[in-house]
Formats: sequence, C-alpha cells, structure tokens
Amino acid sequence: MVPSAFVLLDSMPLTSGGKIDRKALPAPDLRTVLEVGYVAPRTPEEEAVCRVYADLLGATKVGIDDDFFALGGHSLIATRVVARLRSAVGIAVPLKTVFQQRTPGSWRPRSPPRLAPLPNPSCRRWFPHGATSPSPSPSHSSRRTSSSTIS
Repeated sequence: MVPSAFVLLDSMPLTSGGKIDRKALPAPDLRTVLEVGYVAPRTPEEEAVCRVYADLLGATKVGIDDDFFALGGHSLIATRVVARLRSAVGIAVPLKTVFQQRTPGSWRPRSPPRLAPLPNPSCRRWFPHGATSPSPSPSHSSRRTSSSTIS
C-alpha cells in the first residue's frame, strides 16, 4: 500500500507512556493534495466521465487529471462506473479501461469497429453450407471437408 499523503511534523506527539499518541496526530489535508493542478473537462466525453466519477466517489469536483484510485476508487466502483457510463450516458467502455487509463483525460474516444464487407458470389465456395444458414443442412452433415479445400 502506498500512502496518499505525507504530513511533516517537528516531533511526534507522545502519550504519558512514551508511545505515539495517534489521536493527537494531525489529519492530512487531502483536499489540497487532490485539487492541485485541477484541469476542467474539455470534451463532452471527459465531462461525462468526470461527472460519473464525482457521483460514485462522493467528490465535489473531479478534473481530467484526477486519478480514479487516488480519489478512493476500487474494483467494485469501477464496475459501477462502466455500468453508469453505458446506461446513463451511452458510452460503452470495457472494464479494463478504468484500470489502464485511470484519469478521465487519458480516455481516448474510440471509433466504432469497422465491419468487414460482405463477400462477393465468387467467394461462396469458402462457405460450403451457405453464408446465410446458421447450421449445416442434413444432406451436408456427412460430407467431410478436406484440408486442400480449406487452404
């Protein structure tokens, strides 16, 4: 585990028994740690991701350089982020995106996958059962395909 903040002290507060008085330790000011270098969202997609992060993580303001895990995110919240982006905003992203691109600014819009063109009639010999049939017909089920036909 890596600490999210460090607090410099002149001396450690001690109890009367000489042990560290944990109750007397000052709390780290995480607000200043997280707000340093705030950059507002530039695109509608970044704004949507920042809004979902803020809503699910309980933050008031999330910028494009704010790390999901530094804000308190974990794997269960990551699944909620993906579901919320898909249902509320209409952005479909794989779960691994939240883990690999941890800040909203690192998310890059991806173009939809390109569909391969349909084969012309001369290519039908590669589909022995027909391109439209989901399963082979009974008359073709006993026919074996040789390796010379496939290569």
